[in-house]
Amino acid sequence: MTQYHNIIRQSYLMNLWRWKCGLPERTDVQDNLYDLYQSEWSNEFMEKVRKFYIPDEQFVQMMKNRLVIGTYRYGYFHDKDRPKYDHISSARKRYANYLKDGNGEHLIDIANFMMLEFVRGQVAHTTMECISGILLCQYCRITVPDMLDDYVRTKNGVYLVIVYTLVDFIFKTDKPKVISICEHDFHATECI
Repeated sequence: MTQYHNIIRQSYLMNLWRWKCGLPERTDVQDNLYDLYQSEWSNEFMEKVRKFYIPDEQFVQMMKNRLVIGTYRYGYFHDKDRPKYDHISSARKRYANYLKDGNGEHLIDIANFMMLEFVRGQVAHTTMECISGILLCQYCRITVPDMLDDYVRTKNGVYLVIVYTLVDFIFKTDKPKVISICEHDFHATECI
């Protein structure tokens, strides 16, 4: 009886976010975590990042954890039937929230939005041209909202990489707390 109860509970919890987002229920709960860590990621995007920045490994791991959990909430990363989301608007909201409460989860979400936008965004990046004169350092006055505006205006995918770099750098230097905004003990950045 207990095993049956756990199966029903697992199905309910897995579909809870899907119902909230208006997505159909999933009945395939046989995902292998190792496979999800491989499939729910863009090595191509991270190669672009690594051309001029060394990402923080703890930050990258928390990004991966949230993307794996996002599979159960929103669907697979590369699924063509996955609903389209406005990643740029969501990133703006998360950045404003980060400025208000200092929660590092918002920075992780912004980085994931940049990766998702790079892979499957509504504003398709048409070029990955180099941007002359931009040096990423702690003295520059580059802001996340400015880079998001420039991306929308130019459709240059390099701006997505720059936003990723900025939020990773903020995470590394500010050492924000990662506060769970989830009501349960289940925490997407730390649980896996």
